[in-house]
Amino acid sequence: MEELDRSLEPETASAAAPDQTELAAALNRTEAKRCFSRLGLGAFAILMIATVLQILISAVMLRFGAPAWASESWAMWVMTFAPLYCVAMPVGLLIMRSVPAHPAQPSKFGAGRFVTLIPICIFFMYAGNLVGTLITSLFAKIKGGEVSNPLEAFALGEGSLFVKILVMVILAPLFEEFIFRRVMIDRMRIYGEKTAVVTSALMFGLFHGNLSQFFYAAALGMLFGYVYVKTGKLRYSAALHMGVNALGSILAPYLLENAGLEKLGDDASELLSDPAALGELVTPGLMLFGLYALLLVVFAILGLVLLCVHGKRVSFSPAERELPAEGRLKLVWCNAGMILLVLGCLVMIVLSILQ
Repeated sequence: MEELDRSLEPETASAAAPDQTELAAALNRTEAKRCFSRLGLGAFAILMIATVLQILISAVMLRFGAPAWASESWAMWVMTFAPLYCVAMPVGLLIMRSVPAHPAQPSKFGAGRFVTLIPICIFFMYAGNLVGTLITSLFAKIKGGEVSNPLEAFALGEGSLFVKILVMVILAPLFEEFIFRRVMIDRMRIYGEKTAVVTSALMFGLFHGNLSQFFYAAALGMLFGYVYVKTGKLRYSAALHMGVNALGSILAPYLLENAGLEKLGDDASELLSDPAALGELVTPGLMLFGLYALLLVVFAILGLVLLCVHGKRVSFSPAERELPAEGRLKLVWCNAGMILLVLGCLVMIVLSILQ
């Protein structure tokens, strides 16, 4: 009888093992869904609170008559970004931080590898901006007018250069990298580094709320996220983000403004046929802008080459609770928080097209 009992024990254990494995997998899926939902809800809260407060502030000022200082450019920047950085982001962070973090172990990142990433960033910025421009141009033709680009409006608008640098080159990259890389990826990576990088990048692109910025923001977000999971340090992705914003939001608008392209106007054909007039048109400002455009193309091509060469080395470490490929997309995106975020961002994208 004892021998018979012993012979049955392995079968009982082997029968119980699959049940425990399935239970653990089910619990992991439940926890993953709760994690992504909470992170999506936090991002949605940031988006909605900032938008509502910006609308309310504008409405109140219009209703009661804005004081003289409100017409100043710096005041418009404060009314736009103070609700985002001082109210919306703290609330969103409170929601996100209810999810346990699992940060990566910090590792060294050589100067050579960092320099290699610069042209790749420029390629992503150039290619993504080109795709966004083509798609918004298509919508503009359908609409019968222009499609607004909020970043372009801020960059080309009047205002202090100091304020533009402070907001676009310093504050925006630091806040965005902290939220979309450190806070989000530290909480997603336990379910897969690749899942964390791709998901946070798509959320980063959607968060911009317009098609002009979505494509290059999502592409750059993947690069920044990969750098973060491999180094565990925010300084590298933040530095790259600052550099990209400095090029696209400060340097390019400044050179464009001083290029004198407005002189062409409707008389471009006459100017091109008149050597004297053409000589007056070729100013130092125009030459600098042309040099910038040429260098941008050269670095973008170099970035594409480097991406093809080094892209084969891209790898992700296995995660503790790696989600299986089957059903991963549903777990990440088909939950209350993520659905709210996607719907909110789509509404903003549609509104940006209709404006």
